[in-house]
Amino acid sequence: MVISTFVEWMHVMETQYGPKTAFRYREHTGLREVTYTRYTADIRRYINYLEKKVPNVQGKHVGILARNSYQYAVCLFGTIAAGAVAVPLNVEESWDNIQYEIEFSDICCLFHDGEYQQKEWKLSEKYHHLLQDIEAFENADAEFDTEREGGPAGFPDRERPVLLLFTSGTTGRSKGVLLSEKNCFAPMSYFLKVVQANNGSEPRVFFMIPMYHISGLSGILTWTCLGCCLNLCNSMKHVYRDLAAMPSDHVSVVPMVLKMWYKDICRGKKERLGELKFITCGGAAVDAEIFKTFQQAGIQVQQGYGLTEVFGGGSTNSSPDPSKSASVGKPSPTCQFKFDDGEICIKSDSIMLGYYHDPEATAAAIRDGWLYTGDLGYFDEDGFCI
Repeated sequence: MVISTFVEWMHVMETQYGPKTAFRYREHTGLREVTYTRYTADIRRYINYLEKKVPNVQGKHVGILARNSYQYAVCLFGTIAAGAVAVPLNVEESWDNIQYEIEFSDICCLFHDGEYQQKEWKLSEKYHHLLQDIEAFENADAEFDTEREGGPAGFPDRERPVLLLFTSGTTGRSKGVLLSEKNCFAPMSYFLKVVQANNGSEPRVFFMIPMYHISGLSGILTWTCLGCCLNLCNSMKHVYRDLAAMPSDHVSVVPMVLKMWYKDICRGKKERLGELKFITCGGAAVDAEIFKTFQQAGIQVQQGYGLTEVFGGGSTNSSPDPSKSASVGKPSPTCQFKFDDGEICIKSDSIMLGYYHDPEATAAAIRDGWLYTGDLGYFDEDGFCI
């Protein structure tokens, strides 16, 4: 199955996965399950709502500032399906950074869940004219044809921007990474192959990576392309409760969470991880002892290397060999690697369009079709990137 556009993605979800559960999450009254049929209908509802609030929304920038939720997934991909550019913002950011990103990204409206507003009243004071309730679409009409003239099918150029994501810069202001539809689907064939090789055809996915992060965003797209069930968790304080309530096979985590679960296993509390069989981790090398401990507990840990600038693509280490635990694996078939004075450089169709409003930084990062990552590495004797 080859999916290369968001119109095709919608069509596959509707026609192949309709009655299957797409999302499962906890509400005040208990667990709620949403089918793929409902998910695509809600995306249509959202598009109708958005077009009424923002006429001629195609090409305009729509912000999202919220915790992980089903509604977030609707707004995120509904914005793209409407022909607009989605701008997910980090709900953990400082007020200074949020102000900067709202102004810098030229958003026409901002969907939010009220949480950031509660901790920073200046949001509603300064941007009341932009704010929209993230659940407001739920009462809109679902009758909308995503293939009608003027919808996504009316944009044959797959280089059109669909996402503006802010990098978590270590110095200075974060940069705005512009990604196209082509960028989003360029690594998809590899993502799907890796997922199916390690998890089977339909793993149950415990989803806790923030949707504003490239790993979370690309994860939703990958899992839904396969018709998987996403068990949503929106807070670290609910991780164990939700793992117990929503048995899952696979999860993607940051190193901090992996270390926390490593301590659980060492303390004889593996049952806290429920039925997890496979963990993907990125952001830092996995210590050989951690790798071995999970392996002995019957849980495979895979680490990878990717950047926002390449829609999360890069390399993946699926080797069970503990001696390779410090490696991020071999480059994916959708990427080429080279090293320029030790700096990792990547060439791929998933390389960003550029940094928003920053031609100088774009020119410095992309040279002769190669993305200069700023990260250092090398290949070992077996072709693994260290």
